[in-house]
Amino acid sequence: MDVEATRFHRLIDRYVSGRIDRRDFLAALGAAGVACGVVGGPMGFLARVARAAGRIRYDGFGGTVDKAVTDFAIEPFIKRTGTQVDRGSYGGMDEFLTKVKA
Repeated sequence: MDVEATRFHRLIDRYVSGRIDRRDFLAALGAAGVACGVVGGPMGFLARVARAAGRIRYDGFGGTVDKAVTDFAIEPFIKRTGTQVDRGSYGGMDEFLTKVKA
């Protein structure tokens, strides 16, 4: 386990055991989120992998949310990066869970 994961687990243990209050816990969690945003965190790694592959997969549930994701996220992403997006959809929660578990 890396140092940051260990630090995160210690923070959670301190919160659960009552050694720090909710406000301090949320402040530390927020600081960790900002740090991930600055240095990239795991998303930076995943973005590099997706860029190297030249394609990613997006599965949604369809409907108006899927249209909004397509119009405001997927299409601009394709134009900006040139990465191909393979699309799919779920028929419902059971199908979603089946695909996730596979």
